[in-house]
Amino acid sequence: MKPRLHAALAVLTFFALSSCRTVEFWEMERFADSVMMLDEDPAEIHFHQKVFNSMEGSAGGNGTEAGGGCGCY
Repeated sequence: MKPRLHAALAVLTFFALSSCRTVEFWEMERFADSVMMLDEDPAEIHFHQKVFNSMEGSAGGNGTEAGGGCGCY
C-alpha cells in the first residue's frame, strides 16, 4: 500500500509543480491582444451609453451635453 501512496504523491507533486511557470517577456504579447481585454470596445460602450441615455432621457450625466431623449445629442 505504501508504494502506491508514494507513487500517487509523486504524480500529484509533478502536476502541481508543472503549473508553476513564469511567462517570458516575448510571450506576454499574447496577453496584450485585444481579444484578452476584459473591457468592451470603446465604440460599443458609447453605443450602450447612447441607448441608455436615450431611453432614460438622462443624457448629460457623463461629460456630455443634455439631449432631448430622442437619441440625437
